[in-house]
Amino acid sequence: MSTNYLFVYNTLKEKITNGDYPIQSLLPAEPVLEKMFHVSRITIRKAVELLAADGLVQKQRGVGTIVLNYKVTQNLNYITSLTETLTKNGYEVTIPAMSIAVVKADAALAGIFNAKAGTELARIRRTVLASGTPLGLLENYLPYELVAGIEQYENRFVSLYRLLEEKYYITLEMAQDRIFAKNADAAEAARLDIPEGFALVCVKRKCLRYGQCVCYDLLSLRHDMYGFDITLYGRR
Repeated sequence: MSTNYLFVYNTLKEKITNGDYPIQSLLPAEPVLEKMFHVSRITIRKAVELLAADGLVQKQRGVGTIVLNYKVTQNLNYITSLTETLTKNGYEVTIPAMSIAVVKADAALAGIFNAKAGTELARIRRTVLASGTPLGLLENYLPYELVAGIEQYENRFVSLYRLLEEKYYITLEMAQDRIFAKNADAAEAARLDIPEGFALVCVKRKCLRYGQCVCYDLLSLRHDMYGFDITLYGRR
């Protein structure tokens, strides 16, 4: 088989991602696509199979090939941040609102960091936009003694993990995630430009170095724009 199917695949993928074929619309029928690209039906089917493997379309008997509500997915087998995942997926990441403050750890946060209540923590709050669309709210806590002076970087970085590596020589070795869902409250809805009660995918993450938590992340993400991929092996 020639590589024509790759040209068809790439062309259709571009039309889907730029909105020429909107979510929930149907791709043109196979005979139409054959004439459009001047290729065989086998070539069209191979290209559509690749689109389906990417999660962009789904064939439904008696209906046609539907464009899916595709979303950004994060591979949970590696320690990557939201902003790094968005950038890898081709989105322009902007942070229109960021604040960094030094706060005192309450009992719950102190327990997470195995520290005393009242220990100084750096708290970072951000709103993340993906190509101009509000996607998520991020809140991060770090022992201030590890990142002293981090306030100077307010509104000057996108990826916190990269900042930790490059400015503080902190490399994360392990992360523990708890993923759950909740409905957006009024404040969250306003910041994300969504209706109150909109479903959010939330993550509580402990990032570890030498077995000690050095970064605690709280993420609230639009469910229609973000998801997670997890690979599992074997059974117990």
